[in-house]
Amino acid sequence: MPTWAGWAGQLLTRLGYKQTAANVKFLDDWAAANGSTCRNNVLETTATWAGSTLCDDFGAQAYKSHANGIDATAKQLHETRFGAILAALKSGNPYGVSDYQKVADELNTWGATNFSGQYLNQVKPQAPPTSAIAPDTNRGFNRVRHAINHTLPDTLKHSQALGAEALRMMIKARKVYP
Repeated sequence: MPTWAGWAGQLLTRLGYKQTAANVKFLDDWAAANGSTCRNNVLETTATWAGSTLCDDFGAQAYKSHANGIDATAKQLHETRFGAILAALKSGNPYGVSDYQKVADELNTWGATNFSGQYLNQVKPQAPPTSAIAPDTNRGFNRVRHAINHTLPDTLKHSQALGAEALRMMIKARKVYP
Protein backbone atom coordinates (compact mmCIF):
# COMPACT_ATOMS: atom_id res chain seq x y z
CA MET A 1 0.00 0.00 0.00
CA PRO A 2 1.49 3.38 -0.99
CA THR A 3 0.03 5.52 1.85
CA TRP A 4 0.15 5.07 5.59
CA ALA A 5 -1.02 7.06 8.59
CA GLY A 6 1.22 10.02 9.31
CA TRP A 7 3.23 9.93 6.07
CA ALA A 8 2.67 13.66 5.39
CA GLY A 9 3.94 14.59 8.85
CA GLN A 10 6.96 12.33 8.37
CA LEU A 11 7.78 14.00 5.05
CA LEU A 12 7.38 17.49 6.51
CA THR A 13 9.63 16.55 9.44
CA ARG A 14 12.23 15.11 7.05
CA LEU A 15 12.11 18.37 5.04
CA GLY A 16 12.37 20.44 8.23
CA TYR A 17 9.01 22.19 7.75
CA LYS A 18 6.07 22.79 10.08
CA GLN A 19 3.24 20.28 10.19
CA THR A 20 0.50 22.84 9.60
CA ALA A 21 -3.01 21.82 8.61
CA ALA A 22 -2.51 23.51 5.22
CA ASN A 23 0.76 21.64 4.56
CA VAL A 24 -0.80 18.29 5.46
CA LYS A 25 -3.87 19.09 3.33
CA PHE A 26 -1.64 20.01 0.36
CA LEU A 27 0.30 16.74 0.61
CA ASP A 28 -2.84 14.67 1.20
CA ASP A 29 -4.59 16.31 -1.77
CA TRP A 30 -1.52 15.64 -3.92
CA ALA A 31 -1.45 11.98 -2.88
CA ALA A 32 -5.18 11.54 -3.49
CA ALA A 33 -4.93 13.05 -6.97
CA ASN A 34 -1.97 10.80 -7.85
CA GLY A 35 -3.59 7.56 -6.78
CA SER A 36 -0.16 5.89 -6.65
CA THR A 37 0.00 2.11 -6.54
CA CYS A 38 3.74 2.06 -5.80
CA ARG A 39 4.70 0.53 -2.44
CA ASN A 40 5.85 3.14 0.10
CA ASN A 41 5.72 5.88 -2.56
CA VAL A 42 2.81 8.21 -1.97
CA LEU A 43 3.79 10.95 -4.46
CA GLU A 44 5.08 8.68 -7.26
CA THR A 45 8.71 9.64 -6.70
CA THR A 46 11.14 8.51 -9.39
CA ALA A 47 14.33 8.85 -7.32
CA THR A 48 16.10 5.52 -7.05
CA TRP A 49 17.03 4.32 -3.58
CA ALA A 50 18.82 1.25 -2.26
CA GLY A 51 16.59 -1.71 -3.10
CA SER A 52 13.95 0.33 -4.94
CA THR A 53 12.32 -1.15 -8.02
CA LEU A 54 10.50 0.33 -10.98
CA CYS A 55 6.73 0.15 -10.51
CA ASP A 56 5.22 1.99 -13.48
CA ASP A 57 5.94 3.10 -17.04
CA PHE A 58 6.86 6.63 -15.93
CA GLY A 59 9.78 5.73 -13.67
CA ALA A 60 8.09 5.78 -10.25
CA GLN A 61 9.81 3.52 -7.74
CA ALA A 62 8.56 1.05 -5.13
CA TYR A 63 10.55 1.33 -1.90
CA LYS A 64 11.40 -1.29 0.71
CA SER A 65 10.21 0.80 3.67
CA HIS A 66 8.26 3.90 4.60
CA ALA A 67 11.52 5.57 5.62
CA ASN A 68 13.09 4.86 2.21
CA GLY A 69 10.04 6.33 0.47
CA ILE A 70 10.12 9.46 2.62
CA ASP A 71 13.88 9.89 2.13
CA ALA A 72 13.65 9.42 -1.66
CA THR A 73 10.74 11.87 -1.90
CA ALA A 74 12.62 14.47 0.17
CA LYS A 75 15.71 13.96 -2.01
CA GLN A 76 13.70 14.50 -5.18
CA LEU A 77 11.93 17.57 -3.81
CA HIS A 78 15.33 19.12 -3.05
CA GLU A 79 16.23 19.06 -6.75
CA THR A 80 16.46 22.63 -8.07
CA ARG A 81 13.42 22.22 -10.31
CA PHE A 82 11.09 21.94 -7.28
CA GLY A 83 12.07 25.08 -5.36
CA ALA A 84 8.60 26.66 -5.54
CA ILE A 85 6.98 23.55 -4.02
CA LEU A 86 9.51 23.60 -1.19
CA ALA A 87 8.99 27.34 -0.65
CA ALA A 88 5.23 26.80 -0.53
CA LEU A 89 5.61 24.06 2.10
CA LYS A 90 8.11 26.16 4.04
CA SER A 91 5.56 28.97 4.18
CA GLY A 92 3.20 26.68 6.08
CA ASN A 93 0.33 27.33 3.64
CA PRO A 94 0.92 26.20 0.06
CA TYR A 95 -2.58 27.44 -0.83
CA GLY A 96 -1.74 31.00 0.20
CA VAL A 97 1.51 31.66 -1.69
CA SER A 98 1.74 34.37 -4.33
CA ASP A 99 3.82 32.16 -6.66
CA TYR A 100 1.02 29.62 -7.03
CA GLN A 101 1.58 29.37 -10.80
CA LYS A 102 5.20 28.30 -10.24
CA VAL A 103 4.00 25.67 -7.76
CA ALA A 104 1.50 24.39 -10.34
CA ASP A 105 4.18 24.35 -13.05
CA GLU A 106 6.49 22.33 -10.82
CA LEU A 107 3.68 19.91 -10.00
CA ASN A 108 3.32 19.40 -13.76
CA THR A 109 7.07 18.82 -14.05
CA TRP A 110 6.78 16.23 -11.26
CA GLY A 111 4.04 14.54 -13.29
CA ALA A 112 1.19 15.45 -10.93
CA THR A 113 -0.92 17.03 -13.67
CA ASN A 114 -4.24 16.13 -12.05
CA PHE A 115 -3.25 17.74 -8.77
CA SER A 116 -1.78 20.78 -10.52
CA GLY A 117 -5.20 21.57 -11.97
CA GLN A 118 -6.96 20.94 -8.66
CA TYR A 119 -4.42 23.14 -6.88
CA LEU A 120 -4.96 26.00 -9.33
CA ASN A 121 -8.73 25.68 -8.86
CA GLN A 122 -8.24 26.21 -5.13
CA VAL A 123 -5.83 29.15 -5.28
CA LYS A 124 -7.10 31.33 -8.09
CA PRO A 125 -10.43 32.20 -9.70
CA GLN A 126 -11.23 30.22 -12.82
CA ALA A 127 -11.02 32.10 -16.09
CA PRO A 128 -13.15 31.05 -19.06
CA PRO A 129 -11.47 28.41 -21.25
CA THR A 130 -9.16 29.94 -23.84
CA SER A 131 -8.16 26.75 -25.57
CA ALA A 132 -9.98 24.16 -27.59
CA ILE A 133 -7.50 21.44 -26.59
CA ALA A 134 -9.33 18.43 -25.26
CA PRO A 135 -8.43 17.49 -21.65
CA ASP A 136 -7.16 14.06 -22.74
CA THR A 137 -4.86 15.67 -25.31
CA ASN A 138 -3.50 18.07 -22.70
CA ARG A 139 -2.95 15.20 -20.26
CA GLY A 140 -1.06 13.28 -22.96
CA PHE A 141 1.16 16.28 -23.58
CA ASN A 142 1.82 16.61 -19.86
CA ARG A 143 2.79 12.93 -19.66
CA VAL A 144 5.27 13.40 -22.53
CA ARG A 145 6.65 16.53 -20.86
CA HIS A 146 6.96 14.60 -17.58
CA ALA A 147 8.82 11.78 -19.33
CA ILE A 148 11.26 14.23 -20.94
CA ASN A 149 11.80 16.56 -17.96
CA HIS A 150 11.51 14.13 -15.08
CA THR A 151 12.12 10.53 -16.09
CA LEU A 152 14.60 10.77 -18.96
CA PRO A 153 17.51 12.30 -16.98
CA ASP A 154 17.25 9.60 -14.28
CA THR A 155 16.92 6.85 -16.88
CA LEU A 156 19.97 8.10 -18.80
CA LYS A 157 22.09 8.18 -15.62
CA HIS A 158 20.96 4.64 -14.77
CA SER A 159 21.68 3.45 -18.33
CA GLN A 160 25.18 4.95 -18.28
CA ALA A 161 25.94 3.26 -14.97
CA LEU A 162 24.74 -0.10 -16.31
CA GLY A 163 26.81 0.29 -19.48
CA ALA A 164 29.95 1.11 -17.49
CA GLU A 165 29.38 -1.87 -15.20
CA ALA A 166 28.86 -4.19 -18.19
CA LEU A 167 32.10 -2.99 -19.76
CA ARG A 168 33.99 -3.55 -16.48
CA MET A 169 32.61 -7.09 -16.27
CA MET A 170 33.54 -7.86 -19.88
CA ILE A 171 37.07 -6.51 -19.39
CA LYS A 172 37.41 -8.56 -16.21
CA ALA A 173 36.27 -11.67 -18.10
CA ARG A 174 38.78 -10.77 -20.82
CA LYS A 175 36.11 -10.75 -23.51
CA VAL A 176 36.83 -7.16 -24.49
CA TYR A 177 40.20 -5.48 -24.64
CA PRO A 178 40.37 -1.85 -23.61
